Amino acid sequence: MFNSAGAFVLMFLLLRWRSTVFVSSLLDLVPATTALCAVPILGEPLTVQAVLGLCIALVGMFVGLGRLPGARRRAVEAADPAPVGTAPRS
Repeated sequence: MFNSAGAFVLMFLLLRWRSTVFVSSLLDLVPATTALCAVPILGEPLTVQAVLGLCIALVGMFVGLGRLPGARRRAVEAADPAPVGTAPRS
């Protein structure tokens, strides 16, 4: 119960300083972080599935935030096309 309360307090503090998109993308990392914390605390084995899940969650977070190399530039160009009659941006 205290862990959940701490997580909510941390989430609301993050919402003060960061965007909702950033904070919600971090929520995708909760299952992977729990699996990693269970290794030293509970003595759970670190499986290939857990590592792959963490990698997939990290890639999803970076895609959602537009932090992959060149992803933000492509997203901005797609959302803001050049006005009619002007040369396309390069």
